[in-house]
Amino acid sequence: MTKTFDYIIVGGGSAGSVLGNRLSENEQNEVLVLEAGRPDYWWDVFVHMPAALTFPIGSKFYDWKYQSEPEPFMNNRRVNHGRGKILGGSGSINGMIFQRGNPMDYERWASDKGVENWDFAHCLPYFKKMENSIDVKDEIFRGHSGPLELEKGPAKNPLFQSFFKSSPNQSSISRRSFFVGRPVPRSRHTKVSSFIRAMLLYSSSDVKSSIYKATSLAATRFWSKAVTRIVFCN
Repeated sequence: MTKTFDYIIVGGGSAGSVLGNRLSENEQNEVLVLEAGRPDYWWDVFVHMPAALTFPIGSKFYDWKYQSEPEPFMNNRRVNHGRGKILGGSGSINGMIFQRGNPMDYERWASDKGVENWDFAHCLPYFKKMENSIDVKDEIFRGHSGPLELEKGPAKNPLFQSFFKSSPNQSSISRRSFFVGRPVPRSRHTKVSSFIRAMLLYSSSDVKSSIYKATSLAATRFWSKAVTRIVFCN
């Protein structure tokens, strides 16, 4: 039986999970998400227990184990660059630190021709739509109704205070928001739990039947200037 889709998303990582979720909000869309990595099993403690993050990082079962080119100023050593080999992507194996980046970087990008709308003011509404910031009253810069739950880092360890005091601008750095992905409860809040499962469980039946989780798929991609075909097997 041949199945036709309106959208095929190759890669069920952080970006693919969000994109699949957003596209499936329209019940008329038929969406297929393909992921070459392993499933996101609910019982996998290496993924869902935040303290176990040192196990999946560097493991061939969870990590693509990319490396940089030989670095000339590091005696030609290669730098390991962990990337999540799992449904949910690198957000399933990282340290759960959430940071948008420096607003001035967005302003610099927006100065290039053709991407003027990448300035921070245009991106901010989408950041806010994504977030559910816990215990943060800021209504201007933080969102409170999105699928990705965040909480402010407590910074209670005395070493944090020493770090703040070491800054030339102590008043500024002490007020900054250090956010982490919120464990719910005592577990990692991954892109799968934020976006993929919501897409599958809380969509209408028409949308649910049109979304194929990639947990049983191994994808091989053939690239030139464009994707010409995608081969996958159970």
